[in-house]
Amino acid sequence: NAPLPSSSSSNWGSVQYEEIKVENELFKQELQARELTIHTLRSELQESELLVQRAEEQLHEQTSQLNEQLKDEHSRLTLA
Repeated sequence: NAPLPSSSSSNWGSVQYEEIKVENELFKQELQARELTIHTLRSELQESELLVQRAEEQLHEQTSQLNEQLKDEHSRLTLA
């Protein structure tokens, strides 16, 4: 027959189990915090990419307008 576990070793196992549960909960909370950080950074990145895209579109539009003005001015000077 195997000896019955003493109450002290049983208590020690119970304490260890509780410590592991607490540690596991802390890891879960840390993981959730990091997931939230990742989500926030992704959102900020998307916003930044959208701003860059809009700025590039505006720059392209302004460049086109300036090119048209340059062509008009060139035509005007050529005819003068």
